[in-house]
Amino acid sequence: RGIGPIRFGMYPEETMKVLGDPNTTDLRHPKKGVGAVIHHYEQHGLDLTFDEEDEHRLAYIDVTGGSFILMNALSLGMSWEDCLAATKDLGLGLPHEERCVSWDLLCYHGHSLMCWFHDKTLSKISFGHYWSRDGQPLWPEG
Repeated sequence: RGIGPIRFGMYPEETMKVLGDPNTTDLRHPKKGVGAVIHHYEQHGLDLTFDEEDEHRLAYIDVTGGSFILMNALSLGMSWEDCLAATKDLGLGLPHEERCVSWDLLCYHGHSLMCWFHDKTLSKISFGHYWSRDGQPLWPEG
């Protein structure tokens, strides 16, 4: 659904009423139909991505700081093993795993969830709205 009062499907103006103006704003792939605007809220530890192809509605949230607990189980600072155990308890299934020199990743594609690790510690949680079987965004109600 989102995080706190921020819900997937909101427009930038709506999230700004809740969080205020972002510290910075970035444009990603500024090409018609595939671009995104990202609002960075450093004081909240949040990055909000509004996709052009989703009518500039909130499509993804990155948690990079703060004391958020997602799904009553995931929080920054967790170990790889604790994150795996928590997602297993949540019934998310087996993740796709990537291990690189500077970061590691647990990716749960069917749940629009990615857990990023630096130095074996969960440092960023990225999650997005769900999709229908025919590829349409499913926005939460209410």
